[in-house]
Parts: sequence; C-alpha cells; structure tokens
Amino acid sequence: MVDTLASPSGNIMKLFKELTKEEATPFREWARINYKPFSEIKGVWHPVIQEECAKINADAQIEESLAREYYPASKIDI
Repeated sequence: MVDTLASPSGNIMKLFKELTKEEATPFREWARINYKPFSEIKGVWHPVIQEECAKINADAQIEESLAREYYPASKIDI
C-alpha cells in the first residue's frame, strides 16, 4: 500500500490524512458495512479502509477453514 509520493524535487508528500483512532472508526465501520470478503480492495481507498478490508478477508478465511474442518463439505455451502 503506497501512501506517500516523492515529488521530482525529492519532497515526500502524504496522499492520505493520518487519522486519529476516533477519526478512523467511521472508516472501519464503512468497510465492515460495504466491503464484501475477497472482492477488490481499491488503492484509492484510505489506508485505514484497506487495512480493515484485509482484516475482513482474514476473518472470512478463518471462518471458511473452520467450517470446512467441522462440517462435511456436502452439508455446507460456502
């Protein structure tokens, strides 16, 4: 994830605002409501949203693994 950019003069520019914990909460909530597991994580989204989407994917991967481990494949539809 790229969140900085170097200008031709060598100056480093931040592409996204650094958020406090309180400011990040609505971004994480947005991701939890709108992001579908394993769909594209867009580079134009704020890094906090991208991070939350990656967590959503990890959670979904764990849930899928546990479901396959504890239930016969013929009885579940993942």
